[in-house]
Amino acid sequence: MEIVGAMIAHRAVAERRHIVTELIGADYEATVHLIEAMRSIGYEISVNGVNCDVEEAQRRNLERGNDNISCYFAEEYQRRWLIEAAGSEQTSSA
Repeated sequence: MEIVGAMIAHRAVAERRHIVTELIGADYEATVHLIEAMRSIGYEISVNGVNCDVEEAQRRNLERGNDNISCYFAEEYQRRWLIEAAGSEQTSSA
């Protein structure tokens, strides 16, 4: 997972692809760091908030399939891969 995730992030950044990632955003500093890293290599950032009550969130989570992993578990990895890819892009462009 680590190798493939990092490779996909690096390729997406190198090819200047549109990138969409799902974040909880509870760690404000980490979220800002991601946004700043992506902006530093020329990406425009758009943030869309989704909000629902606790009961609805629990219902949605219970209905997830095995291939639908919550960003609660995936956010840390995706954020790190994208920040690392942005850093690599900065150094290769310099």
